[in-house]
Amino acid sequence: MYFSPVTGKQGLPEDRLVWWVGPGPIATVEGGSNPSVTFSVAKTEVNTIQLAKTNEAARDKALLLAALYELPVATQSTYRVTLMISPGVLMILLLRNLVG
Repeated sequence: MYFSPVTGKQGLPEDRLVWWVGPGPIATVEGGSNPSVTFSVAKTEVNTIQLAKTNEAARDKALLLAALYELPVATQSTYRVTLMISPGVLMILLLRNLVG
């Protein structure tokens, strides 16, 4: 049960999220010391129907193992930028040859 130390009110505030519940640590390391755990959060807006269709279509595919959403948030944003460079360069080359 959660209680506010300031007001004594029971429950968590709406802007809180519980990351870990359990008697043990969140991470353990064998053969090392001082594990460090960080959490990254990125706000992305996805239509619920679109998300459901995407999950349904991807459920049966073997490529789901290599999905970008399985990567950490910082790595996802790096790959998004990297994947957008190629179409951008192609668009610039096509416009340069066609227009000028």
